[in-house]
Amino acid sequence: MTIRQRLFPCVIAALMLVGHVATPTMAQRPAVVDITADEDDAGKAQEPAGENSVLDTQPILEVDPNDPYKARQPEKKEAAPILVREGKRLFDREGTIVRKGAESHFVFASGERPMVLLACKPLERAENLSEFGKKPLAFLAAGIVCEYRGRNYLLLEDDARVSDGAAQEPGAPPRPATRPSPDPGKKKSGPSDRDGPPGESDLSVPAAQAAPTVPGTQAPPAGPPRLYREGKRLMDREGRVNRLGDQTVFIFDTGDTPVVLLPNKKLERMETLTDFGRKPMRFRISGRVSEYRGRNHLSMTKMVVIPKAVEKL
Repeated sequence: MTIRQRLFPCVIAALMLVGHVATPTMAQRPAVVDITADEDDAGKAQEPAGENSVLDTQPILEVDPNDPYKARQPEKKEAAPILVREGKRLFDREGTIVRKGAESHFVFASGERPMVLLACKPLERAENLSEFGKKPLAFLAAGIVCEYRGRNYLLLEDDARVSDGAAQEPGAPPRPATRPSPDPGKKKSGPSDRDGPPGESDLSVPAAQAAPTVPGTQAPPAGPPRLYREGKRLMDREGRVNRLGDQTVFIFDTGDTPVVLLPNKKLERMETLTDFGRKPMRFRISGRVSEYRGRNHLSMTKMVVIPKAVEKL
């Protein structure tokens, strides 16, 4: 055995002894002192971890302090409502009209989520029949569904008919399921006069009558505005939007009477582009006109932004 082989175990033992001496144990390590603490807290920093030490695990405070051992329940978030897609048509859906603030809601008898009724002549007649929801009348409604900012709206296409199963007062005569026929001795006037030949029909726009007071709605502007008839379609009309209270109004470049834009996806996009009328942008729109309480409303079917380069031409 060579001298190197004899000294190798001794060298290994010496290195292990030196490493054991140089490495301090947990008991020999000095306590960590916060040099930024005050003199009064300097002594507390050297104390071992105890009940009041920040090194201890802090308990989780429960929602119910009276029952601290109750298991924590996950937070319950209300699920977003399932909306009916825009453009869907509903036919003869039975329900009642309920007034909530400035809006009339159609509550379906089938238990579906209620929809806000949009301003139009059929809604005006239904509100008059039910006295804004005070009378328990059941209607059969048909219309087009609109979607606006997470809510569904319903635009009635025809007068809502009173249902056979509607609640009736004791001793009252049965109500017809359809609209009563007009008085044959009463002559119609205005744009609805279509009894004579086309050349003799009165196509003038009649002056708006005084609108009855509707709870929660704004009064129509002063003066008799020139109203479009119910159902008239406007094609490629240009103008700008403005905000009037909680409604968005379309102002025509031709100077015609402004119309209130009914809620739908196109209106939502228009309001987003213009920041609710704060940004000066021009649009070319098309849609169907409705009449409600002496004012015209428009349900847009087309909305195109007019570029600024085109405006300069």
